[in-house]
Order: sequence, then C-alpha cells, then structure tokens
Amino acid sequence: GVGGGVGGVGGGAAAGGGGLFARSRDAEALMAAAHVLNKQGESAAAAAMFSYSYALWPQGTALISAANMHAKLGRYGVAAAVLRLALHGGQVTLKPSHREIGGRKLEEAEERHAADVRKLYSLRQAYEAAVEAERARAQAQAAAAAAV
Repeated sequence: GVGGGVGGVGGGAAAGGGGLFARSRDAEALMAAAHVLNKQGESAAAAAMFSYSYALWPQGTALISAANMHAKLGRYGVAAAVLRLALHGGQVTLKPSHREIGGRKLEEAEERHAADVRKLYSLRQAYEAAVEAERARAQAQAAAAAAV
C-alpha cells in the first residue's frame, strides 16, 4: 500500500519501502551520486553505485555507466560482460543512441581485454623461458662442479 508496502509508493527503498516510485527515486539518487564520484576520480565507488542503481531499477544506462567505470579501472573483461548484459540481457530497454554507444564500448572493451590476455600469455611464455634457462644454467653449473 501507500507508504512503502509492497507495490506501494513512498518510504524509500533504502528505508525499507519497496514501492516502485521509491525504488525509482532511490535509483536516480544512486546514479547522481555515482556521477559525482566519477567526477571526483572515484571510478571503483562509482561502478558500485551504478550497479546498485541498476539493481534497484534496471536501466541500461546504469549498466553502460558501470561498464565505463570498469573500463577506466582497466577491468576490460568485466566491462565487456556488463555491456553484454546491457545489450543482450533481455530485461533492459535502451534508446537506439545508447545501444549504439554500448555496442561501440563493447567492441572496444573486448579488443582491450583480448590485448591484455595476449600480454599475459607473452609474459607467461617469457617467465617459463627464464625458468628453463635458469634450470639449464644450474644443471651446467652442477655438471661443471662434478667434473672438478
């Protein structure tokens, strides 16, 4: 009923009210706080706030914004996953312009994530080569010591 009961209006979701209007209003407040945090350079906190906003009131723009924060933090795999949810999750309605932006951001996040994976693979190969070289050096040193 009115005042925060299930399906009611008012009360605020954070205060225990579960009305649609209250959840929508609280989600908007979280979005506003997230934008402030982003401007202050607090990308991780902003990502959380955008995600909380989406949890209260599922809007695709909240997911796109959360994905942007993850990308700023270098979490390209997470950003891509969040963008896939925004674009293909089925429960999200996006304006065509937001869908276009999300599609571009998804492509970029996937490319950057793939580049990061390639870098990690190269680093692992270099590490394994260094370990093998050290093993060979130690064996050669042991063989030289045994020959004395």
